[in-house]
Amino acid sequence: MNPETPNAPTNPAMPSPSCSDGIRRVAEQTATNHEKQQEILRVQDVFQFPDRTVATGIRGEAWDSAKVGADVKLKSLGGQTTKATIRELEVFRRGVLTPPFPGAISFGEILTTDKLSPGTVIAKIENDHD
Repeated sequence: MNPETPNAPTNPAMPSPSCSDGIRRVAEQTATNHEKQQEILRVQDVFQFPDRTVATGIRGEAWDSAKVGADVKLKSLGGQTTKATIRELEVFRRGVLTPPFPGAISFGEILTTDKLSPGTVIAKIENDHD
């Protein structure tokens, strides 16, 4: 610890974690166990195509229960929620040998960045009240 600046890192040459790592840590710290059980994917990247939107990220506890055609809830870091429908699910593990494993979800509609951006949680909808 530096006595002149007690809150400064001890090794300033050390790189800071990437933005997506920081987003993931903050979101994981605030998620309840119930929310984690409903989580299908925590978004890290979003890709727009003329007929669809694809989100890639870290698969959550509810990944195995996600189904094509199912409605899901998109919860942004700001707390806004939007409903969307899964068009396709993709699992990929290239170079990833231990959890957390990556995945991708394709939506049949174009979703703007205010609805789907890095840090957004894609979750199961339990009932009509979500």
